[in-house]
Amino acid sequence: MSFNDVEVIYSTHKVIPDELCDVTLEALNIVIPMEGYIGNALSDKAFRKSKVRWLRDNEYWHDLTIFIQVAGSTIGFQYWGYEDLVLEPLQLATYEEGDFYDWHLDSPPEGPRRLSLTLQLSDKTEYEGGDLEFKEYILNAEAYQKGSITMFDSSHKHRISPIVRGVRHSLVGWFR
Repeated sequence: MSFNDVEVIYSTHKVIPDELCDVTLEALNIVIPMEGYIGNALSDKAFRKSKVRWLRDNEYWHDLTIFIQVAGSTIGFQYWGYEDLVLEPLQLATYEEGDFYDWHLDSPPEGPRRLSLTLQLSDKTEYEGGDLEFKEYILNAEAYQKGSITMFDSSHKHRISPIVRGVRHSLVGWFR
């Protein structure tokens, strides 16, 4: 485990087995993709260019949802002291060559989101660029390995840098 700043970023190396990551990627063939958008607004390709798939808690994604809920709630309590975190629907994000998501917050400091979670589904060797970046913190290389989880305060400014080569897949969740 590595901790850049316990109050802002939590990152753990390869906590999810490859098999669970691969099962999650089956959504690429099951769930219809849509353009990534900002909040409830229309897509703004000058600010974000990516594809997303929403994985709602149903028979197919229930075990995954429960796993993320438990992991996020445990980390949220241990490192931020948050209780009763509620997971929003999960988002499978796909970034292809030229895709990116400019600097943004997942929520203002007053909420409603408290924590954001990213599960790395692609190994960093499968793409170049596409880094989850923070203004004042640098994630270590292990955070980009398949199966690694990064959690952070939803009001912390971050971005996904442009993809130069390959495809990056990640599972994103937010806790209220």
